[in-house]
Amino acid sequence: MLIPYLNFAGNCEEALNWYKEIFRGEVVYLQRFKDAPEPVASEAYGEKIMHAQLQIYKDMLYLSDTFEGGKIPDGSRVSLNINFDSQEEQKRVYDALIEGGVVEMELGDTFWNSTFASLVDQFGIPWSLDYSKE
Repeated sequence: MLIPYLNFAGNCEEALNWYKEIFRGEVVYLQRFKDAPEPVASEAYGEKIMHAQLQIYKDMLYLSDTFEGGKIPDGSRVSLNINFDSQEEQKRVYDALIEGGVVEMELGDTFWNSTFASLVDQFGIPWSLDYSKE
């Protein structure tokens, strides 16, 4: 499944609520930085959104704030997220996309029970690759 992922520099919650109202969507998942099992942000930044899922009609939209101190380069407010059915396919795609690209987060296990990677391919397109272990 291919899902657009919108990235924000601290105002994700405002955007999430705005899109929710406009599209009459439903927030089906929301995790704040403070919800991580180990600190990944300051206490002040902890209320920012680490990951949200907004159901719009029959589609899904992912949204998040950048990690604290992170910047959003011009032209990369939107990335593409793929949820894989198998780790083997996820690894194959990861290996192909990193050729000539830049790895932002190595493919590996996460605290949210997934295998995940984040990268920018050789054409400058940001990707998130996720395999849920549930």
